[in-house]
Amino acid sequence: MDADQKACAILERLIDQLHDVTVDYKCGAGVHEFIVCYAGSRFMLRFPEQALLRRGLQELEQMVGQIVERIRTSGSAMRANATAAAAVG
Repeated sequence: MDADQKACAILERLIDQLHDVTVDYKCGAGVHEFIVCYAGSRFMLRFPEQALLRRGLQELEQMVGQIVERIRTSGSAMRANATAAAAVG
């Protein structure tokens, strides 16, 4: 599996795991970049092409699963902070 196919698998995983997400993908200069907009927050994920080539798909999927959990946690924290600020204000 080449780097582009692995990047496509990452993109699919992000979209499948995060509901109401927007993901922009760019590739250039040996870097695959994903800009993830979720729950009012923006996250940038960058994978050097050589890292995608060195790692197996299963390892990348585990890594993306951990990233998804961090994004969800961050999104929940942002919503909780906004709710608290609205209640105080």
